[in-house]
Amino acid sequence: MVRVVERRRAPPGPGVPGSKFTITGSHFGETRGLGTVYFGGIHADIASWSDTSISAYVPDELPSDTYKVSVNGAGGQSAGDSTFTVNGLGTALSKTGWTAKASKLSPYATDVLANMIDDDTDTRYSSGTGQESGQWVEVDMGKAQTFDTIALDSGSSTGDYARGADVFVSSDGTKWTKAAALSSHRSGRCSREDAGSRRRD
Repeated sequence: MVRVVERRRAPPGPGVPGSKFTITGSHFGETRGLGTVYFGGIHADIASWSDTSISAYVPDELPSDTYKVSVNGAGGQSAGDSTFTVNGLGTALSKTGWTAKASKLSPYATDVLANMIDDDTDTRYSSGTGQESGQWVEVDMGKAQTFDTIALDSGSSTGDYARGADVFVSSDGTKWTKAAALSSHRSGRCSREDAGSRRRD
């Protein structure tokens, strides 16, 4: 018996590490089984799987480049490949002199605001409550800064991340201009934190 399976294509990107993307096609298998998605030789985490659609995440820490994305169906057989452009997160700005504040503070002594900007995914800031519209965090960078990417990483706190947020910038902390909208890519890794986000330049 021979089954002819149409070639699946991943979107060409670009995407940043940790972002979610969807591959569409047919005959992937109703359940994942032995199914996999790889960026070159690097395994991509799967978010959801159906016979016609696979949602997965761009592997963390991939440098900027164009990658061959290969898919194996539920039975482990090759289901095609495509290319995907990854825009790496680049070099982080120095956070020396930065301060943070938020609309909600955690009652837990270990979840303080300073953890939000300490570059350590083993610590965290938490609002101490579930995300709701109107919550915010604000970072004062101390001086004008140029940036084009914001990555909020909740590390091992995989259930505590913003499902979405708006980014505003200000030069004086009074007048705010919306610069972007963030959406969560996955639990523990997205453009995220435990509240809506503001950034001050």
